[in-house]
Amino acid sequence: MEQNSRNDSLKWRDELRSIRDQVRQKMKDSSIAFQNSLEIYRNYTKLGLKPDTDILNAHLQICTTLRDAEKVMNLYKPYRIRKDVTTFNTLISLSASFLNAAKYYFAMKKEGIRPNIVTLNTLITFCQTLGQAREIIRIISKNRIKLNNKTYNTLISITQNDSVKRELLTEMLENEIEPDEITFATMIAHAQNFENALTFFHTMKNHQIKPSMTSYVTLLKKANTAEEVQQVIDIFSIDDITPNETWQNLLSKKKELLGHF
Repeated sequence: MEQNSRNDSLKWRDELRSIRDQVRQKMKDSSIAFQNSLEIYRNYTKLGLKPDTDILNAHLQICTTLRDAEKVMNLYKPYRIRKDVTTFNTLISLSASFLNAAKYYFAMKKEGIRPNIVTLNTLITFCQTLGQAREIIRIISKNRIKLNNKTYNTLISITQNDSVKRELLTEMLENEIEPDEITFATMIAHAQNFENALTFFHTMKNHQIKPSMTSYVTLLKKANTAEEVQQVIDIFSIDDITPNETWQNLLSKKKELLGHF
């Protein structure tokens, strides 16, 4: 009997995770998915099954708004489920403001749950300045959390100063954290001008990172003159990349705006 109950619990969790994955892969509308998840909850609880932490977390990860997540939390409240760091990380990620995110961070600490790198990386996405992000890192790093490239990618996205972006890249390397394409795509996207964006693009290639179409499109977006667009086209041609629809549409818009060249 106990084994059957365990199997049903795993099935419940897996059904929720399947819906979550369908939403992430854009195979299912998020609002329909949420309604499906509530139906699954009703079906299993009618059988007398009691949800556990994994089921709660799987249900929360289907939510796309904090309102839905809080509705889920209230549904499961009577079962007094032990929450874990994944529970709170999900609630933090769905928060609409830093104040909401901080509320869940302190609730997590109150329950004696240690934050992890996901907690840190999620919290700093709410920061408006590099100083704010650094302060959060200082506080949370007391839990012996090691920063990763996602941490630095977020820091790079926050600063508007290209010199500071370079300093952050140097800091990454000094801390033996390898930059990835997202690191450089972020630097390119947030560069102060096309010249710096182009420099960041070449720096990425110097790090033996092969740019994907996303990086080429990001660089093209930074081009504001016919000459700059032509430079991107020349790089694209030399690298022998097969264009996709996004590239072709953006290039057409640039040509329409700047004139054929």
